[in-house]
Amino acid sequence: MPPYGQRTPLTYSSERVPRFTRTERALHWIHAIAFLALLFTGIAMYSQTLSVFIGRRYWVRFVHILAGYVLVFGPLLLSFFNWRTIRKDMEEMDLWDRDDFAWLKRPWRILWGGETVPQGKFNAGQKLNAIFSAACIVVFGVTGLIMWQFEHFPRWLVSNAILVHDNLSWIAAAVWLGHLYLSVINPSTRESLRGITLGWVRASWAKRHHSKWLEDGEEGTKARFL
Repeated sequence: MPPYGQRTPLTYSSERVPRFTRTERALHWIHAIAFLALLFTGIAMYSQTLSVFIGRRYWVRFVHILAGYVLVFGPLLLSFFNWRTIRKDMEEMDLWDRDDFAWLKRPWRILWGGETVPQGKFNAGQKLNAIFSAACIVVFGVTGLIMWQFEHFPRWLVSNAILVHDNLSWIAAAVWLGHLYLSVINPSTRESLRGITLGWVRASWAKRHHSKWLEDGEEGTKARFL
């Protein structure tokens, strides 16, 4: 298996291929832990039954706010440890070609293993998820700040911030459940969990789901623009 720092193309003959560096994995899990902390503490404050059962509302609120800071600033700070790789990941997610749009036409048949469409390091679904996550961070950050410092804002703005914050939380929770299913349960895609925990995946799986990335190597996909 080539070392993480090597820039030679990955080959099909390799039993394992490196997928994510330590920085990429740490960034993912910091984001995941912060999101789950926000989700569960948010539900605890939203539900009166849970709020009464758990008690200690001050500490639940404190953890919620602290997790919000981690969600916004944690990945940014961690990126500086390997900014080159994170920047390339961001560039890869920003590139869309014919294969990405072909993937979006029949995602379920692909995710369930029925069909394949050549993809780079991240498939079209993962790119959409990254865009959605980035948008959530911004919206949650802004609305959360308004709710936290409500006395400094007009009542109508606070009411709308609460409405957006709560509704987006349920949408984000549904997206997370789908993400959990694909990474842990679905046989065709759960190999990705190995990549984000151990840093490597089986070459046969990479060839099927991320063939362009495997061919181009760690330098990223050479997208074919429309």
